[in-house]
Amino acid sequence: MKIDATQAGKKDEVLREIQSGTVNRQRVEQFLVTYYLARWTHLANAKDLHNYRLEMAGDIAKLPDAGKKSFMDILASNLTKIAANNSFYPACRYNAVLAIAEMNIKEGARDGAPVPYVGVLKRLCDFCDSDKVVLPDYVRLGALVGVIRHTELGIADAANRTMVQTMLLKLLSPQYIQEKHYRPEVMSWFELKAMEGLTNLKTPAGPKGPTETLDALRGVIEQKSRSLDVRCLAARGIAAMDLTTLKGYDTVGLAKSVAMLAKDFCEADLKFIDEEAIRDQIKSGNSAAGGVAGGEGGPGGGGPGGGGPGMGAPADAGMMPADMGPGGGMPGAGGSSFVAPTDPLVIEKIENVIARVKFDFDSVLQAINGTGQKTGVKAVLTDKEKDATELLNKISGEIKKTYEFLDGGASGPAPAPKKARGAKKKQAAGPSGPRVDIPLIKDHLEEELIRYKEILGVDIT
Repeated sequence: MKIDATQAGKKDEVLREIQSGTVNRQRVEQFLVTYYLARWTHLANAKDLHNYRLEMAGDIAKLPDAGKKSFMDILASNLTKIAANNSFYPACRYNAVLAIAEMNIKEGARDGAPVPYVGVLKRLCDFCDSDKVVLPDYVRLGALVGVIRHTELGIADAANRTMVQTMLLKLLSPQYIQEKHYRPEVMSWFELKAMEGLTNLKTPAGPKGPTETLDALRGVIEQKSRSLDVRCLAARGIAAMDLTTLKGYDTVGLAKSVAMLAKDFCEADLKFIDEEAIRDQIKSGNSAAGGVAGGEGGPGGGGPGGGGPGMGAPADAGMMPADMGPGGGMPGAGGSSFVAPTDPLVIEKIENVIARVKFDFDSVLQAINGTGQKTGVKAVLTDKEKDATELLNKISGEIKKTYEFLDGGASGPAPAPKKARGAKKKQAAGPSGPRVDIPLIKDHLEEELIRYKEILGVDIT
């Protein structure tokens, strides 16, 4: 789009006309396509795209409600043309759809959230799913981000909620995955955002029945082929629902599905630790730390890099002399004592693993206990379903043991630090670093995996 510099000073005039209630669409569009939006389409202005979006939001906010609707409708129509035009560069197209997604009919006050403009919601849903125009995945994803924003801030109209819910459920369907042929990492993003939106809607129902959304999320948590992150969000989505409205639902089966998730997450986290150890060794090109996970290592034994400190990190990272015991083993990895690592890289890797394990198991706990009143699987189990309740209680107990281990090591929860006499500043609670290492975490998860299989009656071999 060509930029007409003579239009640069006409913004205030155009906005005043809109404020007065007189909207000459032809005049507004001329200003937009020759200057206001034309600037977006030039690669030399890519660095200013964020500022252009902020400018647009500020200009919309200045208008009365009627004027806002008129201006946003014209803007959305022209931004759609930019987003759908293959001749424009990707950042321009992505920012165009984000600008539509960010449109508000009311700005948030200090104590309140903004009200998004519902007039663009169908347009965003069409971007996500429609095949009338061939769109790149980043444009569809930008629109999906906008739809999720609407679900988070609230969709008052029932018809619009149904439209959004239908589209989000379609994104999770096996048919959609097969038809779109998106790269796995892209499809995973679509699934994650779809479940985020369904979680925001907080209902087990769907357009096709009272348990359609619950059934979809339950299907996700039961599928090992789905990514770990996707299954975590599915569990959290179930946790947000009011399940007390269900009638005749297989709540015992749902309890078993959630319980089985703990075992699956234990297996997945063990696999993640092994894969990260191999990846680190490939990066370092250094086998000095011993065999990869499951191979022969130092006295620490059993952990990534043969018991080396933290995810098989390279020796030249500065951790080997300071943090490793004789023969390359971690003093605390299988011995009676634990020596906390001091290398920042090692500490970061350990903390990342701890955070991942906690997030995974917290997703299971949320599904069991819910996130509020009338939520969580336990809330809908009756006295006749005591076995299912006991199963969930046992799973919860094992997860609590894992939390205690991750926070305090084999000796239990970390003691709170004593306050020094005369100290004026408040000290941070707990130790300054992790009290476990990667091999210890792996040993614990392997023991817990056996325990989960015993509880669930799964073959341990």
